Amino acid sequence: MLIIPLKILALICLLCFTFEPSCAEDTSHPSSHSEPPLPTVPLNDQIKVAECNNIPVYKDEIESELGRPEMQMLLQRLKGDLEQQKKARVTALMSIITRRLLIEAAKQSKTSQSPEISAEVDRFISSQGGKEKLTPLLALHKVSWEKFQGEISDGVLIKKFVENEVAKNVTVTEEMVKRTFEESPSSFDQPEQLKARHILFRIKPEGEKDALDRAHKALNSINKGEVSFEQYAENYSDDKATSDKGGLLGLFSRGMMVPEFEEAAFNLSENTVSAPVKTRYGIHLVKVDERKPPVKATLENSRERIKSILLTESRAQALNGYIQGLQEKASITIIDPEYKLPSETPIPVPPNSGK
Repeated sequence: MLIIPLKILALICLLCFTFEPSCAEDTSHPSSHSEPPLPTVPLNDQIKVAECNNIPVYKDEIESELGRPEMQMLLQRLKGDLEQQKKARVTALMSIITRRLLIEAAKQSKTSQSPEISAEVDRFISSQGGKEKLTPLLALHKVSWEKFQGEISDGVLIKKFVENEVAKNVTVTEEMVKRTFEESPSSFDQPEQLKARHILFRIKPEGEKDALDRAHKALNSINKGEVSFEQYAENYSDDKATSDKGGLLGLFSRGMMVPEFEEAAFNLSENTVSAPVKTRYGIHLVKVDERKPPVKATLENSRERIKSILLTESRAQALNGYIQGLQEKASITIIDPEYKLPSETPIPVPPNSGK
């Protein structure tokens, strides 16, 4: 039996509870919040790293885990720090093991029989454009529809299992909400937000000049009124996750986009289109539909947000305790010494994991 350090457990709680059909995962990418998570294809070299209840965990599974948006953001932040990157890989391994234990427990629970599970899976798939739109995207990543649907189903099952059984007694009172607000009212101020769209021109083998030429041609057509921004995005944007919505990114505030994109967007007036903007994703044209001014927080306008935060934190605490119980009963063996850490070693936390 392996006792997983509490610092790792707290992080695992967050990583295992990330499925949220309407929420963003990688807020650093202008379009990623509307694109479903894709399972990564296993590699051919099956190198055993650990075992959980006699079932192996392979190195390629850890690579898949590291491909998740929150882990990619963490690795980007730790670029150049090899020691911290090693710790991130341990986090990925523990996340895999814990999710396995949670799925096994959830599948044996009453929640697994609930019609809510399949209904929520269907809603999520529909919100991403349905099977017709997703199938080509999955094929590009060599992922079968069955595997994709299975991973989404497991994510929904864990979420519902935690809500209905693990954390069913969690409550948030008005007194808790009021106390949280009074401790730091300014932390609930709403920053300025933009509702914006973009058209993406990926930099192809032809080079950056080709992408810039395509962007300038599009901008010229839009400014002349030959085509609307929304129509051009729908027909020609390389961001297929937002193209069918006219390039709509939704609402975002500062710090949620890559710096170049953010600077261009926040310097635009409503209903205006930017000059071509280069980011690591390619060349963008940006249009701002609406600017929402900052809002000073009051207890009244912050109540629901605070309740949601407190509920998420309380569920994470309940899940933490439940995970400790699962791992104490499990037989967990770390085979590769590279994935062993001292019990009190600090573990790096992915950005935005404290939401």
